[in-house]
Amino acid sequence: KNTLVPLDIIFFDDSGNVVSSTSMQPCTSDPCTSYASHGPARYALEEPAGFLHRVGIGQGWRLVMPKN
Repeated sequence: KNTLVPLDIIFFDDSGNVVSSTSMQPCTSDPCTSYASHGPARYALEEPAGFLHRVGIGQGWRLVMPKN
């Protein structure tokens, strides 16, 4: 809520693998649309709309987490 720009969101599982992705539309008042992963996800990355298409992120991609 109160995000005024459209966003792409990418959901990742515990291992950093892409679970699903979608585009989110701005919402300024309730009720806002919920955007859920199509499977169990631990992480979500939000980027400006068009990012998914521009970069080509999808199934087979993996989020690399830095080791402590």
